[in-house]
Amino acid sequence: MQETEKNGIKEENAESVAKTSGFLQNAWEKLKSIPWERAISWIFAIPWLKIGKWLLFFSKRYLLRVACIVLCLGIALSCFALIISAAVCNKTAGRILTPEELLATGETVDCIVVLGCMVYSDGRLSHMLSDRVETAVGLYHAGI
Repeated sequence: MQETEKNGIKEENAESVAKTSGFLQNAWEKLKSIPWERAISWIFAIPWLKIGKWLLFFSKRYLLRVACIVLCLGIALSCFALIISAAVCNKTAGRILTPEELLATGETVDCIVVLGCMVYSDGRLSHMLSDRVETAVGLYHAGI
């Protein structure tokens, strides 16, 4: 198969370059058709100074009150999350075994649940998922 060149571009790539340049030409024409003067004059017509003064007044007057409310909500949500986590850990504590505890009992099980984690777009496992899979394979080879 011969590759010929046309204007310094291989012929097989010439079609894709033509499509790209046509797309860019269309985009440029659309950009030129926007009434920029009107859009810019509209932005300058907004009373930015009045808005800035109002925000400054509002923030000085209510800043401490808003900061206290946000801080209290953050603390309340954190406590709520910790309470739920503690309740789940307490309820499932007897059902979750570490690999050492499972090997010490000598029992066999029907299945082992390996919770998932991130897999990168190129197919590599994240460090956490890799550790989980290695532990599961180790338990499988140990005969559990």
